[in-house]
Amino acid sequence: MSDEKVTGLASLPLELFDKILSMLDSVYTLGQFVRTSRFIYGRFNAEKAVLIWRALQRELGPGVIDAKILYTFEYAEPNPDNLYHYHGQVRNIARIYISMVRGLGVWSRPVVHIPTPYQLTEFAHALYKMNKIADLYIATQLQTFRRYVEKHVSSNESVLAAAAPLTPTERHRVLRALYRRQIVSNAWAPTRRHERYESWEEEDIISMGNINIDGREHDTREVSLGILAAFEPWGTQQVDHINLFLGRLCIALDRLTYDPPPPFYPILPQYSVSANREVKFGNMYARSSSYLVQYIKAHPDLVEEAVRILSSQAELPPDHESLQNPYLDRYGLFPLTYRFQRRRYDLIPHPETKGWEEDLKSIDFAGDEDPDADAGGTPWAWPDALNGHYVNWYGEALHMLPSLAGEDEETKLERRERAYRWRWAGFCFWDRERVEALKKLDEFKEFKRGWVGNP
Repeated sequence: MSDEKVTGLASLPLELFDKILSMLDSVYTLGQFVRTSRFIYGRFNAEKAVLIWRALQRELGPGVIDAKILYTFEYAEPNPDNLYHYHGQVRNIARIYISMVRGLGVWSRPVVHIPTPYQLTEFAHALYKMNKIADLYIATQLQTFRRYVEKHVSSNESVLAAAAPLTPTERHRVLRALYRRQIVSNAWAPTRRHERYESWEEEDIISMGNINIDGREHDTREVSLGILAAFEPWGTQQVDHINLFLGRLCIALDRLTYDPPPPFYPILPQYSVSANREVKFGNMYARSSSYLVQYIKAHPDLVEEAVRILSSQAELPPDHESLQNPYLDRYGLFPLTYRFQRRRYDLIPHPETKGWEEDLKSIDFAGDEDPDADAGGTPWAWPDALNGHYVNWYGEALHMLPSLAGEDEETKLERRERAYRWRWAGFCFWDRERVEALKKLDEFKEFKRGWVGNP
């Protein structure tokens, strides 16, 4: 922008110009704008902290809460001397987290407290890293959806919406899930043990997964809520969506470093395992907001190839990960698994989520454009899949709800593969228009309303 062109902008009333500055919706856009002239930079410099914080808030949406929590809750490697004493810290973080989330509707109100310059820098760096991963996820999904749309016989406008660019609300959901997934990973990391499924204890389940303020069913003493109580079930499902992608991305990147790369599916002999490869995989998967981003920047060609592979293999079966990578079970996030949810269900029954038939609540869709809902509201795909029921199960547990017990093995397998495809497609990230468009495609036409509980 030349100085002559800026003259008209500079002649605006300062209040109006400052309003324009405050409406920029990303840190990157703000940075590019203030570089265009000395006048704009001068106005920016007068209120730098406020403008950066507002841009961060707009770019993150309700996820600004999760960004604050992640800033205070760092990753910690397992410490044998402190292995069973991390529960207090996790519960303290959960208490703060839950109190912040319950004030979700105030995220867009005028700024009350401006972070320090150091904090703003850290927030901006974290957002940059999360955006890198979000861009990969979005690119993979849109490439997949475009391929499906191109195969569709009648590519009318309603179907084309399936592969349209993301709305701001959809991107907010993806970003928020990335922050939340890292928070869950940080809470879980100090407990990582050999044979972890067998070594998890009651306190682990409570500190991570307690969602019932009354504690155990037959114990009226108050038990602190766990980290997952900060999320609604659809929020945890969004975390599962992004976690599924990160697992497959890390697998793809790991296998692409072999010369030549082994086939992705089906797998024949197990490929070699090494300590160095395991450490690298574990760091990228468990600490994706740092190690994975470093790898993305250092190996753009490998990452591009991994995205191509993942977008062309969306139909791979649910056992794809465990068949192809010896590290994923060790580093996978236990709080997102069915086994964790089942143990929580048995240990801390919730009066409103004891089973499909016993649900006392229903969930409504407020609309994708509801300013109070935004990324924090119920996405259309969730009540659509559950036929409006409130169910506190998510991820791989969606095909193993208590009400589905007794089904024959063939039905169980079909339900498992169906749930996996829905999870991999990230349905809970998308606005209603995209969801309805996807359901018109052959690949997703089986996802009728209430499909989770229907045969």
